[in-house]
Amino acid sequence: MKYYILPVLFCSLLMSSCNKFLDKNPDPTQRVPTSLEDIGRLSNFARNNAEASYHQGADEYFIPVFKTTFKEEARYFYKHWNYEVTSPWAITSEPITPNYRSIQTANASLELLGKVKRTATNQAEYNKLEGKCHYLRASNYIFLAWTYCKAYQEATAASDLGMPIDEDSYFGNKLKRSTLKELYAYILKEARTAYDLLEVRYPLRDEINKINAMGLLARIHLSMGAYDSAWVYSNELLSYESELLNYNDPAEVAIGSVIPFKNFNKEMLEILPAGIRSFYDPVITGNIFYVDSNLIASYAPDDLRPRAYFRKAGDYYQYYSSIYGAEYSPSNNIMMVDEFFLTRAECYARKGEKEKALKDLNDLLVTRFVTGKFVPYTAATAAEALNLILEERKKSLVFRGLRWIDIKRQNLEGRNISVVRKVDGITYTLPPNDPRFACPLHSVLVGDYGYQQNPY
Repeated sequence: MKYYILPVLFCSLLMSSCNKFLDKNPDPTQRVPTSLEDIGRLSNFARNNAEASYHQGADEYFIPVFKTTFKEEARYFYKHWNYEVTSPWAITSEPITPNYRSIQTANASLELLGKVKRTATNQAEYNKLEGKCHYLRASNYIFLAWTYCKAYQEATAASDLGMPIDEDSYFGNKLKRSTLKELYAYILKEARTAYDLLEVRYPLRDEINKINAMGLLARIHLSMGAYDSAWVYSNELLSYESELLNYNDPAEVAIGSVIPFKNFNKEMLEILPAGIRSFYDPVITGNIFYVDSNLIASYAPDDLRPRAYFRKAGDYYQYYSSIYGAEYSPSNNIMMVDEFFLTRAECYARKGEKEKALKDLNDLLVTRFVTGKFVPYTAATAAEALNLILEERKKSLVFRGLRWIDIKRQNLEGRNISVVRKVDGITYTLPPNDPRFACPLHSVLVGDYGYQQNPY
């Protein structure tokens, strides 16, 4: 039985061969990167290739009519959260490989970096590149974990299925699925290494930095239910970056325009690199999809968020990025300051610090409502404050790629969130804690490459 990651070409500078391609350069026209500048360019491919499917199973959207180009497997997944695969390539031609392509490009960059001597002269640049590669490995693996694995529980993580962990650039390694405990331990190690190596800021805003590593560590710990640690990193992040956009100011959020949010705005903690699509999902992409009607109804009349995020389309609403190739759209899953106000607020509430939790929530929401119309939230208990925060998290972070893991982790504590689809008069339901919340691997990985499928 073989355990191979699918062979994919991820950079014209790199060559695959029977031996590790870094040790051979059979074609003199193809130059293996040797300088820090070259390695930096190569590592950019790792960032640009990261496109896991974060949205396809969640409750933020619905598709009223399937286009004729919508593959049967994708239709089945939309209704049943499973793949009834009749062709080996299922929904995409590269099953789950965009993230692994990114990981292996980061691996190649680290291998090349290991061939360069670290000196007093190049140490700052060397650390930046090394930290960036570890960050990219951690960020890609955490999204694979969120998509294809169960939500993390300490009691079962040692037996729950993780994902194959690959630290090599060579495509022919024999790999198996790790346990979920092993996978999260690896992800945390990579993220902490990035945190240690990176500077807080760099001259160019689109460079991965220590603040991004703080955000990633906050995300990872939140998804694990490690709320004390999630608080530490979100709190540290907000000590550096806490400016919020004023949705009342058209210079900051151009509500009603084709591009309501601009790249390089002050809430963005990551800048969208060239080459990353504004919205990618094998179920959603290429189809007309609409925002969940219950979500639309949950916003207050003076709340400016739906006006900034959505546009009326007949009887329903569409997300801006489903219509326009906007310069910036929250659907890219990049980090923004508002996410960490909500993360810290949630952690405060779970620690029983109700007033601090409400302050973070209200400080955020006052910038999202028509001036003078927001009535600050109050709560009798920390548990009541937590309920408010989780509801606002859903409304603020819509289409950020975080809803799927939020449903999974919240259902572990009994919040009983189901995902419901209605197709041709028939209702389909994904009940809380159903095994299908760990998305199935594509059949080519199971049938041709021997990976263990998620149990159903």
